[in-house]
Amino acid sequence: ESDGNKVVKEIIFGPGQKKYRFCKHMASHRLPGLTDELMKKGKHCILIRNPLDVLTSYNKVIPPSLTDLGYCSMVSIYSDLCGEGKPPPVIDSDLLREDPELLVEFSAKSGLTGKMPKSCSLYGKVQLKEKEVAAMATLRGLCDDLGIPFQAAMLRWESGPKPFDGMWAPYWYKNTHKSTGFEPPRKYPSPFPLSLYNLLEQSSPFYNLLKRYVRQTAARSFNPKLPVPANEKLLSWVGDEIVLRESAKVSVFDSVVQGGDAVWEGLRIYNGKIFKLEEHLD
Repeated sequence: ESDGNKVVKEIIFGPGQKKYRFCKHMASHRLPGLTDELMKKGKHCILIRNPLDVLTSYNKVIPPSLTDLGYCSMVSIYSDLCGEGKPPPVIDSDLLREDPELLVEFSAKSGLTGKMPKSCSLYGKVQLKEKEVAAMATLRGLCDDLGIPFQAAMLRWESGPKPFDGMWAPYWYKNTHKSTGFEPPRKYPSPFPLSLYNLLEQSSPFYNLLKRYVRQTAARSFNPKLPVPANEKLLSWVGDEIVLRESAKVSVFDSVVQGGDAVWEGLRIYNGKIFKLEEHLD
């Protein structure tokens, strides 16, 4: 069916016999003219992956474009859902695969040896491998956000193709069909083709923006904690210009850093006035 609105109405929002209905969407497939009801109903989550890995993988099948990668569309989707008052949980694929947060104590050789939280549906029922405990930490958090009970079946699956794979399976699911569960990402990335550098440069800001909203776990955090929450959204003066907090950085390639002369000076503002302005100016 080529009519997207018809698919939304009859399949995504159509009648069903199950309590939950999972619909996987490609961000780049959200085309103009698609009903806004898709954003207003149901619960959404966004899965992101480092463009350094995506580009290398994508290029093995077809030459990628910024539109195909979908990072711009994902930011738009995130923004629209926030506008609806429903900011979606964001999951980073690397975090899902290697999350070091331990909900239980474990031994890689003997399996589960510590105490499982009683709130977990796996309590006293199953022996988990180290990599499964890692994946469980992220999946449990996502299930909590979506109001879905966590199940052990989410950690393992049978290898091979599935009836619901769709027409793209022969092109994109080769490694997936070989897997039976979550595997840690490669320690070192594949060689990156210099011809894709421009696309990496264009897509990285969108990925990094979404990465800021990735659901944090106790033992892995992309962003440092803020002692003063009010400082989350502020502007800074760096390199003779005003920049967002996220951009308030000095490059290691900057000459002032290489020469050892980089200086950071903080200003305190009370009631709209800079504290001890004269001393800062001196």
